[in-house]
Amino acid sequence: MFSSGFTFLFSPLFAALVVPPIILFIKGVKAGGNRRRVAICIAVSIACIILAAGIKFVYDINHVIGTYNGYDSDEIVIDGVTYVEDYANDYSASDKGHYLGSVVYIKNDQEKDPKFVWDIKGTDEYIYVLFAYDGTIYKKAG
Repeated sequence: MFSSGFTFLFSPLFAALVVPPIILFIKGVKAGGNRRRVAICIAVSIACIILAAGIKFVYDINHVIGTYNGYDSDEIVIDGVTYVEDYANDYSASDKGHYLGSVVYIKNDQEKDPKFVWDIKGTDEYIYVLFAYDGTIYKKAG
């Protein structure tokens, strides 16, 4: 249901940023290139990896996966599946797994106040939701 945090390694953006400098580096080493050219290729490769990781981070923070209905709402809807607050469970914030994205409150056709969502390790029934400093466990309804 949810994707791994490492899927960006296979994305076209990552490949476009990282593969060309690596190819230049390999060609430079095989051709007996000078140290300066090899050092420049290494620096460009590192800069591209940092850039790709930064783009992935920004995408994850802004990736909206669902909605909630008001500030005190005890329901979240993600891909048509409703989750409700559940205080009678054996999970805590230390059980959160992969970051899934954010859910937003939509008012007057504008997205407001994201809540950040993680899956819970070992189960598809629960998610961990963080809003400001307050984290809550939600369970699939029904």
